[in-house]
Amino acid sequence: MNLAQGDGERINKLNEWIYRDFCRIERKFYESAGSHHRTSPPVDLSRFFTVKGIGDEIWILCDVAEQNIPQIGHTLIEAADEIAVESVKFLVTQNDDDEGFDPNFDYGKIEPINSPVKVFIDLVSHTSSLGRMRDEELTKSDPSLLKEFHGREPRPLEIVQAVRRLSPKSRDVRRLC
Repeated sequence: MNLAQGDGERINKLNEWIYRDFCRIERKFYESAGSHHRTSPPVDLSRFFTVKGIGDEIWILCDVAEQNIPQIGHTLIEAADEIAVESVKFLVTQNDDDEGFDPNFDYGKIEPINSPVKVFIDLVSHTSSLGRMRDEELTKSDPSLLKEFHGREPRPLEIVQAVRRLSPKSRDVRRLC
């Protein structure tokens, strides 16, 4: 943020660099967890479920049969250990020449990005899938909320936009129009 000096396009580009590196580390976790070259059993990628991803944080569940918890838990801990030493790490320059390193270019100030990875593993004995309920409740209430805000009946496009922004998993917004 300091070196981008309010340049939104530059901030987006730097955020993409950070997130791309974060995704590299996440991929390394899945590769490690699914590897057949270890003493503990590999975890099938289809067993993972992303609950929430925002910025540099992601919450992932792994569906495991109760009798397999010790073995799969061991695999997940080993995979977590492998990425726990990783960091999102690179140098950010004030000026960007977009053409690679040039020893004669004035890069201005330089700041290191060094964001270590934190990994937490919890044993969750029961989960409830309530996202659809939230979507349904918001879909029902959005028109009346918009009517109250605007002081008039909301236009179909306003309803669709609100539903999509508040309930991104809501698939069928056409029925509101």
